[in-house]
Amino acid sequence: MPESQQKNRDWENVPGVWAGEEPTLAFLAELPAGTREIRLAAASVYRLRIDGKVIAYGPARAPLGFARTERIAVKQNAPALAAIEVTACQTENFYYPKQSPFLKAAFLDEAGHLLGATGDGKTFRLFTLPFRNWQAPKLTHQRDLMEHYDFTRNPGALEWYLQRNPQLPERPETLVRLPRLISRHAPGPELSEIHEAFLLRTGTLDTQAADLKETIPVKILEACHISGSGDSYLVYDFGKLYSGFLILELEAEEESELLIGWDELLMEGTYDFRRAFWANNFIRLRLPQGKPMTFESFEPYAMRCAAVAVLSGRVRIRSMRLREYAFDTSHFLPRDRRMLFTPEEDAVYQAACETFRQNTVDVFMDCPGRERAGWLCDSFFMARAEFFLTGCSNVEDDFLENYLLPDSYPLPEEWMLPMCFPADNPRKSFLPQWPFWLFLEIFEKKHQKRGRDFSCGLEKRFRKYIAGCGHYQNREGFLENLPGWNFIEWSRAKEFFRGVHFPTNMLYRKCLKEAGLCYGDRALLDQAEILKEKIIESSFDGEWFRDNAERNEAGNLEKSGNLSEICQYYADFCLDLSDGDPRFARWRKRLLDGERAETMVPAAMFIGLILRFESLRAAGRHRQLLSESVAKLLPMARKTGTLWEKETPDASCCHGFASVLAPLLAEAVRKRGMQQGSN
Repeated sequence: MPESQQKNRDWENVPGVWAGEEPTLAFLAELPAGTREIRLAAASVYRLRIDGKVIAYGPARAPLGFARTERIAVKQNAPALAAIEVTACQTENFYYPKQSPFLKAAFLDEAGHLLGATGDGKTFRLFTLPFRNWQAPKLTHQRDLMEHYDFTRNPGALEWYLQRNPQLPERPETLVRLPRLISRHAPGPELSEIHEAFLLRTGTLDTQAADLKETIPVKILEACHISGSGDSYLVYDFGKLYSGFLILELEAEEESELLIGWDELLMEGTYDFRRAFWANNFIRLRLPQGKPMTFESFEPYAMRCAAVAVLSGRVRIRSMRLREYAFDTSHFLPRDRRMLFTPEEDAVYQAACETFRQNTVDVFMDCPGRERAGWLCDSFFMARAEFFLTGCSNVEDDFLENYLLPDSYPLPEEWMLPMCFPADNPRKSFLPQWPFWLFLEIFEKKHQKRGRDFSCGLEKRFRKYIAGCGHYQNREGFLENLPGWNFIEWSRAKEFFRGVHFPTNMLYRKCLKEAGLCYGDRALLDQAEILKEKIIESSFDGEWFRDNAERNEAGNLEKSGNLSEICQYYADFCLDLSDGDPRFARWRKRLLDGERAETMVPAAMFIGLILRFESLRAAGRHRQLLSESVAKLLPMARKTGTLWEKETPDASCCHGFASVLAPLLAEAVRKRGMQQGSN
């Protein structure tokens, strides 16, 4: 057997270990001199420290039954203490699939030989961390539990990762059958950048204004109910929105309790601990007296500002920082120096890049705070951003491979694909429109030769999905009353799904056409062309495309009075309407000029505004694209340095789909420069 195969087999034969259903495992090992690589697989989340320094956090996500191998390069010329913390809350969520914690790890030398590994009986010692309290509410229904620590239980275990013999319960390693190991292609994230917050203000909590009672859809811990009139708080500002791990340097002058909250926006006036009504954005700490410590959160969060409320006792907070957890910009391509932005355009462009970074640490995510979920539709736009920014599609490859690997998905409709994945989807909900975006991404990826081709591997899934859609195809040839959570954007247009929904059928048509081109399937192309003409006949009234049609008493379809801006952009994006066709030249001009009928529902940021920018790009209106994007997005960029889910800050203030503004703006600036040069 060749030596390279033997080395790989050595790693494959390393066993995984666990400690029953204990949600948190702590591994300590002497890292030998000469170690050049640490290789590991873990569930659900791990953090690696060497001599106290955070080196890696992950892993890259994979579906249940699979685990991605992390390969972490180190250069350890002297022995060091390696500490690996593994946590699996085992709650259903959109972030990581529910499973028991495990670790498979090995140290390798420069030649790839094993120097030590889990399960060898000598390298690793396994402990549990009893100071974390698991009787805590969920951060959000899409994520795991809120962090709640009582360090008075084990004061000798503070900063256990620096101690070779910590005062922690030690457990024997139990060998466990591992999932199938697969490779990670997404590059490792940025973890070395530390952002310092400055103290903005102090204050005294108003009991009535800051009363933390039950909220929808999650509950706050009773212990987080702030009462009394003398509780103090501190507010810190990071200057812009970052995603990562909170770090506090603190010392309790007496036994104390803290509540740490954060927000994606900087609040004016009194800090409101209740503003993010959909999330328990809190960490709760109970501290022993006289023990200086550095606390770093285990979970990553998204924040512009943070506040610390002293619920009891006296605490000296020396500093608040944040360890960045984002895409490493060293993988960005150098930009053409001739691509000149105005300062305002550059602010929006940089916000798009930052939005990409915070939502791209292993797969494409919707947002780095509330969910950290790998959503379709967001991924379609983020894949364009990745290819533009890096010239590669490594993150996209991992994202799509996650859909390829499972034999089936946990959904009530057997033909349907998950709207976000890998995820538990506790409500077993699905978006019937979102798989169209998955397949459109795959077809575009193949056409652009954007990394790995998934069109063949997912062809059976595509045809099964289309066949499933066929069960809801009416006698006129339209999809009608699809099951599940029907959705196209965050405007009132999301209410117009009764009967035949034309934007959905437009998306269906585009998917049929692109599949026909990809697979050389004439039948799909013919079906797409027939559907296009039927949509125009039934939806277009000569002025605008109507959103839906409902059946009258005779059972015939009639256009509704519903009219939305997003429907127009779906028509422009999906139907290949030619300006040479006299039916649509005036319609498109009015649309791009920004005209609206009096009853038209305006488009939302997600995703109508992005499709509008795409329409402006396709029409060659580059100056208008730049002007409108600055007008709409510059206020976001100035407040948080990122781009938002909505035009108002009542949702995520860093949403992955908006990173597509980076390639859109870059192309618009380049085309503007070319036009100026020709003049």
